[in-house]
Amino acid sequence: MGNVQQKTSKVVNNDIIPAVVVDNTNTVVDESFEIILYPMEEETSPALDLADSDDESDDSDLESDSDSDSDDDDDNQELLERLLILQDAKMLKQLAVAFLHPELPVGIGSGAAISARCYFDRPSACEQESFEDAEYRQAVLEDVATLRQAAKDYLHPELGVTNVNMTASVRCYFDRPSAPIQESVEDSEYHQMVLRDAASLKKLAVDYLHPEAGVMRTIQTRCYFDRASAPQQESVEDAEYR
Repeated sequence: MGNVQQKTSKVVNNDIIPAVVVDNTNTVVDESFEIILYPMEEETSPALDLADSDDESDDSDLESDSDSDSDDDDDNQELLERLLILQDAKMLKQLAVAFLHPELPVGIGSGAAISARCYFDRPSACEQESFEDAEYRQAVLEDVATLRQAAKDYLHPELGVTNVNMTASVRCYFDRPSAPIQESVEDSEYHQMVLRDAASLKKLAVDYLHPEAGVMRTIQTRCYFDRASAPQQESVEDAEYR
């Protein structure tokens, strides 16, 4: 039997290794460039393994993020509910204090920007006229009312004069602007006394110049016995009986 030679070649990790000749004497004979291709076994790609692992990690991250977001939403909801409860309790406390202590003044609270709204400046308020327009309109209405009253008095002279204004009053004759200057009470009394003295002197002068004129009785005398200070008089009967 002759020597049996066998040519072998391998593909390892997509690299081609040249074939060698192995005889039965275990002598290796190099014969380059003679290649025997063996079918490649299916191997798992490291890149695909990395991609699968990345997808799994992303899914786990998303699940953890969603879990954390849901936990945060629950916490925020609980915090909001707690704040609303505290606010309601504060308002109830303030109402109870105001009810139990009516003597306390009304405050504006802690908000410094709180202020009352003007009733006339509200958006739904009617359009306001200016002060000058209001005065002019009032004057026109008063003139119209006066003209109406004058026309009524002219058309109906049979109607009496009525005082509809409670503050209306007549003007004093002596206090009118065209009245003469009035003297005081003291001056008027002194003036009357001077006139009486002058009248007495005139009568005395007339009696002295005309002694032929008779005496005129102008003074009435009082009875002596009927005077108020006279003693009490007894009657004639009483006198005769006595």
